[in-house]
Amino acid sequence: MITIREPLESELVEMYQLRWKLNRKPFGLAPGTEVDDKEAESHRVIVVDENTTSIIGSARLLVAKNDCEIDFVGVDESYQKQGIGRKLMEVLHNKARDLKLKKINLSARKSAEGFYKSLGYVPLEEHFCGPPYNITEVAMEFRLA
Repeated sequence: MITIREPLESELVEMYQLRWKLNRKPFGLAPGTEVDDKEAESHRVIVVDENTTSIIGSARLLVAKNDCEIDFVGVDESYQKQGIGRKLMEVLHNKARDLKLKKINLSARKSAEGFYKSLGYVPLEEHFCGPPYNITEVAMEFRLA
């Protein structure tokens, strides 16, 4: 069984370690790059495997006026393809609705574009991210009803 919720202060280190493993390590970035100056103003959520009490996924929502951005989305590889990412995104969508926001923006790796399209995101434009990433990302938008 999984639970999706805000992290406790005592869980932040584990959340950041997973965020680094999923979002920074694949690009050769050092630990510490998974935390930035937007943490205090963000709404963070984690996915916890209740059987092991391990954090297996996380993401954050950054609010700016009437819209927001989702970033640092990730689910541990051994838990993927089970609908957990979809549930994680639903929690963030509901949070954005609770905040009366109008739209959500995100930049997705090209390899994840299909996942976000299946949730209702619309691709806006592709852009290449140079070193150290060297990948194509897709700017996407989700309109909140």
